[in-house]
Amino acid sequence: MVGLKVSAAATQAETAPRVFTHIKLTYEVTGRLSRKAVEDAVSLSKNKYCSVSKMLEKAAEIDHEIVFADGEPEA
Repeated sequence: MVGLKVSAAATQAETAPRVFTHIKLTYEVTGRLSRKAVEDAVSLSKNKYCSVSKMLEKAAEIDHEIVFADGEPEA
């Protein structure tokens, strides 16, 4: 079975308006997928298809992490 779970953790400014200053997105992947395929999909999401991410990156640093829940892929 193949699956994807995306979670976000964010830091906000100390004072009002408490805008986001840093966002970390974690992509947890299950199943037998190649590292390149997953990295390409995350890159397309980040750089091409996610308008929210493109808007937020103007104000906040956004980091991405890929976690392979079933262990590192072979290739």
